[in-house]
Amino acid sequence: MAILAQEIINDAKILLNDPQGIIYPDNALLPLLKKAHRELQQRLSRSGQQQTKEVSTTISVASGTTRLGDGAGLPNDLIYPIWLKEKAQGAPASDYVDMSQRSWEPTTAPQQELLLWVWREDEIKFVGALSNREVLIRYRKGYPLITSVSIPIGIMDSETFLTSRLAAIAAMVLGENYSRADALNGDAEVAFDILTGVNTSQRQFRPVRRQRTRYRQ
Repeated sequence: MAILAQEIINDAKILLNDPQGIIYPDNALLPLLKKAHRELQQRLSRSGQQQTKEVSTTISVASGTTRLGDGAGLPNDLIYPIWLKEKAQGAPASDYVDMSQRSWEPTTAPQQELLLWVWREDEIKFVGALSNREVLIRYRKGYPLITSVSIPIGIMDSETFLTSRLAAIAAMVLGENYSRADALNGDAEVAFDILTGVNTSQRQFRPVRRQRTRYRQ
């Protein structure tokens, strides 16, 4: 049976010394679990363990649009984009041309075409075109988004990593407890090494704290 998001959240509360969820309620932890889940998918994909590719349906990009993000144009199962093509709205499919990826948003003036794109902060960013465009995205495909506590996680044997990583993010972002976050991140890295079959002894440069008592401040 698949592990549900609720189970990861409940286990993370225990690591945060808040099993009743008084300080870290479900509605605060759920978006952080979504972040940890996407992060894990990205890391697995880039380590060659998940190589599923997909091409989006046509995405309409209105003139002046400068971003595509969650709930604003990106496919729900996108982990990260590989390439983008564009054409004028309503033009035949044969008119699609490649767009160029950049590492940072360019400062050029808007043109009729989008031309350039950047992947940053889990968004595709543009300068913004002066005309309506249509875009295709080839991308790495992942599991469905974590949108509720009843969603199954889907990534086999990922519970330990997700629990530790979720607790670490919560300790840092919500609790501002950086020492606990550091310890939990150390456990998450050990769990990731086990998940991917990497020999942890080869990663001694990573600061890892394994003693559970260090979570109590």
